[in-house]
Amino acid sequence: EFLRGLEGVCAAEVYNTFSGEPWNAPRADSTGVLDLVAAAGRCIPQLAADDSHMYEGEQGRSFTMLQADSLRPEDILSALRRGSFYASQGPRFLDVELNGRELVVRTSPVCRVNFISNKVWSDGRCRSGAGMTEQAYRIRPGERFIRCEIMDEAGAWLSPVLLDGGN
Repeated sequence: EFLRGLEGVCAAEVYNTFSGEPWNAPRADSTGVLDLVAAAGRCIPQLAADDSHMYEGEQGRSFTMLQADSLRPEDILSALRRGSFYASQGPRFLDVELNGRELVVRTSPVCRVNFISNKVWSDGRCRSGAGMTEQAYRIRPGERFIRCEIMDEAGAWLSPVLLDGGN
């Protein structure tokens, strides 16, 4: 409730390398909290970072990939404001399409694709296999948001998207 009520929030850190093992207790991933906020109707864009303090191998592992016209600050800020980005530790989202009642993702080769929503369980949300590069998920009745995670040796996260009325 507190996070949902915050004004002026433009993004949240979904993954922080330094907040995970072996540098810290396993609390690097904030998807659980951010999913609760999305289920309550507020989708906060998600970034990843390292928050490097020790420089003992944690730096450069988590990053935000964005689609910008150039590396000029104004183009980077424009891409962030448009939501043209995702959080990653290596896997790539090559194309993302929400068409009607289906979310289609095209990716670098991955071994796991998870589609996450407000529903506790939905058939077909978790897929695994070697070298997957395209997966589609049919939006189910009652789902109010959808997002996607992809994994190879590491992970990548799409920001959640609110769906039309949850129907």
